[in-house]
Amino acid sequence: MRKIICRALRAVFLMRVRPARHSNTTVELLSAPAAGGNSTVLLNLPPTFAEAHPDAAQEVAGWARAKDARLLADELEAFAGSPDLTPALSSLDIPILARVGELDVSTPIALSEVIVGAARRGRLEVVPRVGHALLLEDLTGTVEAVRRALA
Repeated sequence: MRKIICRALRAVFLMRVRPARHSNTTVELLSAPAAGGNSTVLLNLPPTFAEAHPDAAQEVAGWARAKDARLLADELEAFAGSPDLTPALSSLDIPILARVGELDVSTPIALSEVIVGAARRGRLEVVPRVGHALLLEDLTGTVEAVRRALA
């Protein structure tokens, strides 16, 4: 699943560099007008949050502009081809908190469930009505969750 997500995101970033020869559902979703055609906003913030918090949406939109699109695409391709370290989690005897937004399309809940399932002391927190940008959408809850995990 990680490879599919990374390669789909890579295709989106490369579309900013050169025109796509064909479209697919993922690319159409990521360029939907709900976020003004900004795939970074759609991948990180639920549309209702982005509309209610335009400053946060602007901040997230800036994330993709912070790096060259080709560089981001290359990073995603490298990540997609990297070894799966999930099995190594069972060798760690430390608490691992996986906190994911219920509406996260960048990192679906199922991926966090895999991490928690592989960890000896893993715990999953699913944050209702939140997407990928937990520090923007749920700063207080995220800080508290980290404090509890470190206590």
